[in-house]
Amino acid sequence: MKGFGDGTSKKNKLKNVKEVINDAYKNQIYIKATENHLKGNIEEAKKYYQIFLDNGFIDHRVFLNYGMIFHQLSNFKKAEEFYLNSINLVSDNPIAYFNLGNIFVEKKEFHKAIIFFTKAINSKNDYFDAYINLGNTYSNLGNIKEAVNSFKKAIQINPYSDIAFSNLGDLLKTLGELDEAEKVTKKAIQINPNFADAYYCLACILRSSNRIDEAKEVTQKFLKLRPWSIIGSYSLNNYY
Repeated sequence: MKGFGDGTSKKNKLKNVKEVINDAYKNQIYIKATENHLKGNIEEAKKYYQIFLDNGFIDHRVFLNYGMIFHQLSNFKKAEEFYLNSINLVSDNPIAYFNLGNIFVEKKEFHKAIIFFTKAINSKNDYFDAYINLGNTYSNLGNIKEAVNSFKKAIQINPYSDIAFSNLGDLLKTLGELDEAEKVTKKAIQINPNFADAYYCLACILRSSNRIDEAKEVTQKFLKLRPWSIIGSYSLNNYY
């Protein structure tokens, strides 16, 4: 007979309405959290991220962003926990891997940092900052060859990076490849004529090549950019 039912249709409609309301509230809280985060209102952002989680909502972006706040506050344990929660929800998560790498650098756990920078790169193969930090971390461990490879890859991604060229030049100097070191360090200065560290690196390269007059000239340029530098003044005095 028509006109009789078990109420399933009404229940489904009510369920759908509740889901719509729930999603709207979820999105509202997320928007408030991220807006405050972007404006630098950290305490307000924390409040809304916590409300989001307390309501049982799950979103890998919230774990990532909340982790960033704890990272900024140097609460590395909590930051690590939230980054890993974000990764557990979405494994293809280059920013979370990168941030975990930075935590382990700050904790001087360089081998762990390398693991996470590598994961960030595997997740996003043109991740310039990850290559730079990977290079610096290898350098901290004394693995110059891998550090050089990392900076070269960074340059392939961004051929206008003064930092990548300068860091590469410093490492090539360490390896005794002075001609190539000079070339890439001058490239760093060409990109950024006010890059003091690159001038100092170039002065060291020239001095190692026994080109003392040129080294003096470049050191003087370095000191114009960084007149308070003790190491620059010491180097210049040692030329005489």
